[in-house]
Amino acid sequence: MRGWRVARRVAAVAAVGALAAGCSAGPAADRADRAATPGASAPPSGEETGGTGDPGPGPDPEPGAGGPDTPPGESEPPAAEQPPAAARGTAEIAEPLAAGLGDGLCCVAELPDGDLLVGARATGAITLISRADGTAAEIGTVQGGLLGLAVQPADADAEVVEVFAYVTQTAGSRVAAHRYYPGRAEGQQWGGAADTVLASLPLAGTHNGGALAFGPDGMLYVGTGDAGQPGLTTDGESFAGKVLRMEPDGGIPDDNPAPGSYVYSSGHTDVRGLAWDGDRLWALDAGAVQSVVPGGEPVPVWEADGDTPAGLAAAAGSLWVPDAGDLLWRIPLDGTSLVAEPQPLLDGELTGADAIAPAADATGLWTLANGGLLRLDVT
Repeated sequence: MRGWRVARRVAAVAAVGALAAGCSAGPAADRADRAATPGASAPPSGEETGGTGDPGPGPDPEPGAGGPDTPPGESEPPAAEQPPAAARGTAEIAEPLAAGLGDGLCCVAELPDGDLLVGARATGAITLISRADGTAAEIGTVQGGLLGLAVQPADADAEVVEVFAYVTQTAGSRVAAHRYYPGRAEGQQWGGAADTVLASLPLAGTHNGGALAFGPDGMLYVGTGDAGQPGLTTDGESFAGKVLRMEPDGGIPDDNPAPGSYVYSSGHTDVRGLAWDGDRLWALDAGAVQSVVPGGEPVPVWEADGDTPAGLAAAAGSLWVPDAGDLLWRIPLDGTSLVAEPQPLLDGELTGADAIAPAADATGLWTLANGGLLRLDVT
């Protein structure tokens, strides 16, 4: 099947089967307690965890606003098991929402009110796309290059929304929190200053990672690259080659796999996408789709062959990966195993895909392709 190959299929299937037996239900933090392997140590000293806030009007959100009310360290009720996905499904372009957005885009994220933010990789420009009519307006920038965006969950009528950006600068990369004010006049919605909530992220000529995603536990997950130094991926004192788990205000959750450490998963190469299927976290890492193991190393499930993946999202019980070969791959899931080999869809209908993200209704996807922003309906 064009574009994909089995990645160490026999070993991966056996390992994934073992993982499924212990990690198929319950919130992410609870799974970390059950599956964690000790060894990750405290984060590097001297890292930045705060900055200057936006001085503009409007109330500031409480730390962690929009997440669950469960106190740190307490488990939520176990999540219900999801039925296996069908072996085959469908995808169609339901709505070309905005056209002519240009090249060099890196990421898309849906706001609580349904509008969307699109980011530019090199310039850090942030464009607001109206869900009502598809109009596009540049509303601000991040200070540096941009690798990822994530919107903290909030009510649709929230007066202020926290938007997190994975930013690259000459001295290194960081995660910065920006404030977005939906009720402000056009051109004034983007807060002028940002809070640095996590600094000292690796930056090199290769393997810089850059994935962000909020989990069902309200925590922010950050995927990094090994910065061309594979030996750092299992070094608990380095952020390189990791998935990190943090509170939205920059704190270290009490129930992380290793106390006092942001490290959630080690042994990664270049994490460019994170996706939640229920309470299971998946990563797109150097072209491979991996099941993330809290406190351990990832389990590879499928690996790209030739065409470069452009992102990772979960919807309708499957993972979805657009690639440079103008295909959308549907990866049907049964827990942490696959129901069938990935299915190629939309052959020739998607060109130049740059990113993909789940729609809030959980039945669709947003993708940057064909020079614009598209809504995909999937089954």
